[in-house]
Amino acid sequence: MGFDWWSPKRNESWERRLSGRFEEAIRREILERASLLARLGWSRDAALKRLQDRVRWDFEMSKVPTAVWKEIPSLVDQAFPRGAK
Repeated sequence: MGFDWWSPKRNESWERRLSGRFEEAIRREILERASLLARLGWSRDAALKRLQDRVRWDFEMSKVPTAVWKEIPSLVDQAFPRGAK
């Protein structure tokens, strides 16, 4: 007879609450970094390239989340004023 605590039990409601939080944290960090680069006077294109390079570097040992990767240009657009190059 085995001990009850040897068998891991997964709390499914906890997992449902956590789903999507990882991607949301990445999006929030990208938006904050883009806002900082905009305030520092970076151009939109240079900031976009820097943020894409940063995400690639963050995930060099694993797969980049595709949904977040596709959203990087729109997140940069939110941080930069209209007409900024």
